[in-house]
Amino acid sequence: MNREILEKPFMPEQIKRRQGTDGDVFDYVEGCAVIQRLNECFEAEWIFDIQDHRIYDDEVVVLGKLTAQGVAKSQFGKSRITRAKRDNSIISLGDDLKAAATDCLKKCATLFGVGLHLYFGGTPAGNGNSHANGNGNGNGNGHGNGNGHAIVPASSRTMVSA
Repeated sequence: MNREILEKPFMPEQIKRRQGTDGDVFDYVEGCAVIQRLNECFEAEWIFDIQDHRIYDDEVVVLGKLTAQGVAKSQFGKSRITRAKRDNSIISLGDDLKAAATDCLKKCATLFGVGLHLYFGGTPAGNGNSHANGNGNGNGNGHGNGNGHAIVPASSRTMVSA
């Protein structure tokens, strides 16, 4: 297992930003960047399995396992259920589950060391310090807080475990 590749900081253009509901600005890395990193390190020989999923009133939660070179890491991922403004009906539960699965994959990859620099006060977007807020949720439709991206505030030195 090549920890140097796994833990290599993401390039600034791979780090995206969004504004949170409380006004904080968050840095995050998209799922495709994490998949690319896993492919680079493990030469595409890794497996991600959804072990279980649950659907609640306002969110979906998945339990997944990432296995590479005989080492397995499990974690949860979640996503808010996206609802229509008109009648509060569910827009696409499949997209919400997909967002939760992406969130889960990224959290599992973090346990291998991927993206850890975002959790330790780095300046990935060149604007100050970052820490993980631990929610990592997405809304599944590509709007708001994204498709299950790992969300990292860009405005504090406090570290929160993933």
